[in-house]
Amino acid sequence: MSFERKDPFTADYNDVLEKHSDDRDTEYVDRQEDVKEEMPAAPEVEAPVYGFADGISFWAFSQRGESHIKNGLPCQDRCAVKMIENTNFLVAAIADGVGSCALSDLGAYIAVHAAINYLESALLSDQEDEFSIPKAEDEIIGDLLRGVMKFAYDEVEKAAVEMEQLLYSLQSTLTVALYDGSTLYFAHAGDDGIVVLREDGMLKLASARHKGEEASSVFPLQSQNTWQFGKVEHTAAFIMATDGVLDAFVRNAAEKNRIYYPFIEPILTQFPKTVEEVKENCLDYYEYMAGKDYRYTVTDDLTLAAVTNQNRLCERILPSFSMEEWNYKTAQYQAKVFAALYPDAQEQHRFAQHRQQQEERQKSRNRKMQNSFDDDFENVQKKEKKKDYQDYSDWEEKNDDLFLIILCFVFAVAVIILILFFFF
Repeated sequence: MSFERKDPFTADYNDVLEKHSDDRDTEYVDRQEDVKEEMPAAPEVEAPVYGFADGISFWAFSQRGESHIKNGLPCQDRCAVKMIENTNFLVAAIADGVGSCALSDLGAYIAVHAAINYLESALLSDQEDEFSIPKAEDEIIGDLLRGVMKFAYDEVEKAAVEMEQLLYSLQSTLTVALYDGSTLYFAHAGDDGIVVLREDGMLKLASARHKGEEASSVFPLQSQNTWQFGKVEHTAAFIMATDGVLDAFVRNAAEKNRIYYPFIEPILTQFPKTVEEVKENCLDYYEYMAGKDYRYTVTDDLTLAAVTNQNRLCERILPSFSMEEWNYKTAQYQAKVFAALYPDAQEQHRFAQHRQQQEERQKSRNRKMQNSFDDDFENVQKKEKKKDYQDYSDWEEKNDDLFLIILCFVFAVAVIILILFFFF
């Protein structure tokens, strides 16, 4: 199985135009605060997990980011994905600890594993009732998803109490997915995301980024009134990512969440049939994202999870993507950002453009005038040449007549002289 690396478009400027439009009175957390305390850490980041069952392939991994390595900080991302035995469900969860919180790595670990354990327990306990998504009402699934978020919240709070720490210290995001091979249900809190490919070829960001007014702030799991719940039918595949990865291939809301498809294309166009092939696909991404090229622009912790239904992928329509259109829209957005950041410079730039346009128009007029002058001069020359030729022709014709007259006169004189000489 080959893997063609295609770098995502990574922003190198602040998303100054994206604002949190919700008026809810929820406190957000600033990621830029620097909190260092001696606290127990979460277990080490798990190795990549992968599997293949009933035509569904899945894999997930988290990596410690370059900025955390440089500053001696633990990986604050966590993920898990699991096919629940004896059911037709797959469950997945990702979390990203809030950078300013001393125990956020532990909070993310607890939230992810609490969510997986809760869903597994709920699904297995309902087997006797033949519980399944197709037979269940959306309301039941909604209760299940609200339950998993509340349980994860409670487990994190319980750990904080046991360690005699503030709940604030363990804050993290949390995104949970429940998939039966066709319908995707999800619960979400924070700025992570789920990108979904439907069978009709539609590729979209299903979740919202719950950020505060500052670019580096986020509404975490603990902001309960920002929780989001959703459903996407006819799902052929979905990809989950924390913000370190998501922001690198999905643009912000101001750019309508445009998705850089080449980055995830190998996930959606390769069809592994064995666990080993799924593992190979997973490690391709794992090694690429651990490499210098990717980490040169993305320094945050990294989490990526992919779930694909091979049967539905074979029948799906490929998403349409144009690199030319991508670059054009990117340039448009950069111009808007430049105008917002540097209005004076933008005005000077517009004035310079206006001056340049005026100069170009003046040059164009000068060229037209010169061309017109050249044409007129050429026409005058042609007319003069024609007149000279006509004058010469007229002069030549007059001279011919005069020569004939003189010749006749000489001939007449000669005849007269001969006659006189003959008679006399």
